[in-house]
Amino acid sequence: MMSLLITANRYQDASLSIAAKHLSFFFNMSLLLKLLLASGLSLLSTAASAAELKAGLGYIPSLAEKNGSGPFVDLFKAIAKVYPEARIQIQVLPFARSIRNIELGLQDFHAPMMVSPYVDQEKLPYRFVKKPMGQVCHVLYSRKNAELNREQVFSAASHTAYPYRIEVIRGTKEFFNFPFPIAEATYFEEGMNSVIKGQTDAFIAAQEEGDAILRRLPGKEQIHRSLLACWDDQIVIPKGPHGDEIDRILTAALNRLESSGQLKKLRKKIHGSYSDWQTGVTATTLPAPKKNNQADHHP
Repeated sequence: MMSLLITANRYQDASLSIAAKHLSFFFNMSLLLKLLLASGLSLLSTAASAAELKAGLGYIPSLAEKNGSGPFVDLFKAIAKVYPEARIQIQVLPFARSIRNIELGLQDFHAPMMVSPYVDQEKLPYRFVKKPMGQVCHVLYSRKNAELNREQVFSAASHTAYPYRIEVIRGTKEFFNFPFPIAEATYFEEGMNSVIKGQTDAFIAAQEEGDAILRRLPGKEQIHRSLLACWDDQIVIPKGPHGDEIDRILTAALNRLESSGQLKKLRKKIHGSYSDWQTGVTATTLPAPKKNNQADHHP
């Protein structure tokens, strides 16, 4: 009888031991599942907190090429690198389409965009990042035998009939919104050649883009260059709370680039200060551009 009791007790002990092991196994599995779940939720939370931003760069020959190369592309790659909290997808698009994507909510920001003092920003369907990337100088290209300067083209705006025929590149007219009549040329070469042939009186373009064309153009010796104005070079973002968040992200990234000295180096490859390479006059010897809020509205 005693033997049977011992055997029964051993059996009971073994059963309890097995049950304990099973409970321990399920407890450990439950703990493991909880840890995995917590880890997964943490990863999802991290992924959700990292902003996914779509950037559009307007196609500009030599600065933002269709194949995704150029100094502007390098600048935005640097922005993405110094701000790992956001993942930025960069695409080079036709200028007008990139702007339109902002308005339609298909894109988070666009660059570049110079900020003209003649545009009422409140009426725009988008806004700008508070911190400019830098400045872009615009040049007035006229004929050497009929030179024009900025004082002439702006003061003549008060005339009953504007005496000059001036062009800008197609798609930028509304962004300048000059207080005088402006026509548009499809290509930089077209705008320059119209001046050379006497078909127009002047062509306005950003210095680097315009000079790149002028330097290789037959008849370039007939062109006179003069500074029109230098304005902020900005990033376009949507209006509203989403735009506010993008503004915060891009401003922080630009500040990081600036404090490290990278922004200045990158900008030198895009837009520099005005340089009159035809005569050797630099921006320091030119009259300072008038403030945007002056009554006469000259640049």
